[in-house]
Amino acid sequence: MLVLHKVGAGRACAAAITLDSPGANYRTVWALSKHFPNVKTFVRAHDVDHGLNLEKAGATAVVPETLEPSLQLAAAVLAQAKLPMSEIAATINEFRSRHLSELTELCESKGSSLGYGYSRIMTKPKSQPSDSSDDVTEGTLAI
Repeated sequence: MLVLHKVGAGRACAAAITLDSPGANYRTVWALSKHFPNVKTFVRAHDVDHGLNLEKAGATAVVPETLEPSLQLAAAVLAQAKLPMSEIAATINEFRSRHLSELTELCESKGSSLGYGYSRIMTKPKSQPSDSSDDVTEGTLAI
C-alpha cells in the first residue's frame, strides 16, 4: 500500500499491471481495488483461470498472456513447413477471432472481462472521497 501511494496511485485514473509473478499481480490488483477504487486496473493474466481470480480481486480488464505468443509460434512453425503466408495469416486470424469470440461470450454470460475487458472499461468509476488539496491531473500508473 505504501509503495502504491508513493508511486502516485492516488492520482492515477488507470494502472497497467504486468508483473511476472501471478501472486504479485493479484496482490497489486487487490490493493489498488481496496485502497484506490477509482483506479481502473488493466492486468496481464497467465491464463484464463488466473484472469478470473484477478477479476475477483477487482481488475477492470484482464488479458491472457498466452494467446498472442502461442499464435506467433504457430505461425513460425507453419512458415517453416512452407505453407503460403496468406494461408498462415488467414488461419491465425481465424483462430484469434474465434478465441476472442469465445472470451466475449464468457464476458457477456459471466460478467467477465476476459474478452479483453471492453464491456467493463467504460463503466463509471467507484466513488472515492475527494481530496481537495490535490490538484494534480489524473494519469496512468504502470506497474
